Amino acid sequence: MTTSRFALSALAALLCASGALAQDAPASQPAKTDAPPRIEVESTITLDGKAQDKQNKLQYFAYSQLNSLARFRVDSKTPVGIKAADKYIAKMDRFWKKEDPNNEHPVTFRLQITQTVRYDASKFYGEAQAHNFHGEIKAVLSKPDGTELRSWSFPLNWGRLISSGLSRSQVRDRYDQRVYTTLLLAVLNEPAVHAQIAPKRHAKVLKWSQDMKGQLKKFLDGSTKALAEGEMAKFVAGIEIQGAEKK
Repeated sequence: MTTSRFALSALAALLCASGALAQDAPASQPAKTDAPPRIEVESTITLDGKAQDKQNKLQYFAYSQLNSLARFRVDSKTPVGIKAADKYIAKMDRFWKKEDPNNEHPVTFRLQITQTVRYDASKFYGEAQAHNFHGEIKAVLSKPDGTELRSWSFPLNWGRLISSGLSRSQVRDRYDQRVYTTLLLAVLNEPAVHAQIAPKRHAKVLKWSQDMKGQLKKFLDGSTKALAEGEMAKFVAGIEIQGAEKK
């Protein structure tokens, strides 16, 4: 399956391919009279029991979709560890400090995400045969006082044979793209979150949601039987797109 369209539409901001990201004016700056919904985002990634403190693409993907697509004010509680991304977030923070010098805009939601992954090389007589990853991703959406509004979780199981020519990091990145998109698709279409998105953004969020759900389904259907019939596929199928016509 060709991944270019998927990557461009879902992960353009995440990859930070150009330093222009940190140099351009933030695309989501609202008018001074606006006070958009505010969400705190915190994420942790653990690989083989060790915290991954650098290159937290999960954190930046969540930040970029909630900021650029939903146009929320996002407080990033976890450093990304990618220079251009951290620079962009710092620029947005300075903007909001100027707009809200006394930090009076209330927090609407808190989103906490954890991804736990372990690596398995499927060794046969001591020789690695495949790059396999197993684990789980969880997210909790809550009110500022800690009252839980919704939680999500699904197991992670994917892999590719080493003979495919993909490196360990390439295999992980390709599937992480889908995992993160799946999670944000659920978050943005959670009724409580969607109700806070400005009506003028609904069409864009709807198009993104329908495109991503369709591409995820196509990817999973074209993968191994374990993926096509697994928990992630069931999770994707169960996401109700807000604003879509009922069939």
